[in-house]
Amino acid sequence: LVPETLSPIGSLSLPESPEEWPALRAAAVARLRREVCFLLDRDEAPLSCRPVGDWIEGDGKPPIRRQIWRGEMGGMDIWIKALAWPGDSSGKVLVAWCDSDEIANDLMGRLSGAGGGCSLVTVEGRTGGWNSGDSCMTWDILRGGALVGLTPALLQLQEMAQVLKFLRGLPGFRGRQFYLYGRGDVGAACLYQAAFDETIAGVITENQPRTHRDGAYLPGVLRVLDLDEVAGLAAPRPVCLVTPQYARRNWAGRLYQRLGVPRRYSQAGSLSQAIRTVLCPS
Repeated sequence: LVPETLSPIGSLSLPESPEEWPALRAAAVARLRREVCFLLDRDEAPLSCRPVGDWIEGDGKPPIRRQIWRGEMGGMDIWIKALAWPGDSSGKVLVAWCDSDEIANDLMGRLSGAGGGCSLVTVEGRTGGWNSGDSCMTWDILRGGALVGLTPALLQLQEMAQVLKFLRGLPGFRGRQFYLYGRGDVGAACLYQAAFDETIAGVITENQPRTHRDGAYLPGVLRVLDLDEVAGLAAPRPVCLVTPQYARRNWAGRLYQRLGVPRRYSQAGSLSQAIRTVLCPS
């Protein structure tokens, strides 16, 4: 890790015109997969989940359909919970990685307040089990992961790809537009997933690391790019960062300007504002 820390941070060239961007983007994504995230190309058994709940609740309010699936990856449980208004016709689904029902309910309230009628899928995944709050244990995990090229951030990406593939196979989600939301390192993983999967319609991140030096560690990634460039790889799809006083190099902002869609890359002061910006643009 020392040579990477001492070496200059990699970056990407900005396109001279919008027509140049698809080729530049494809080359950057290919290099990322080849040099940093190559383990994502391993053959993996598809995520198998079984339904454990499906009901409609109202209590005098507009009814909400709740569905719950339970699966397993790497010996750890994964819970997938969908909340939707039966009459939802927006075609949009926000897939959010949460570690509690309180966060999920807060998100549902904010979606309802934004008036978008968007469905919500929350995922309580295996990566939450590694956040023990013990900094010594966290660094032990990161050091061990660096030696084998497999860190929690990379495992998070594997999980995201599997969950999204599972959701797309469900009758109720076929043909829907998927948006991603995550906090901290998971937010950074959402940006990578959008870079690798062009069907992702947009991304909202909250309190993500400013740089890979601060979190979302991927061995060797700084020789290629940093998180500001990763956010740009989602262009021209909407990306909103909920990060007060976030210091950016603004490579992504300049990219969106050159592509002629500067408003699709933004910074919000609250999650509600970000939801309105990405999911319910005026």
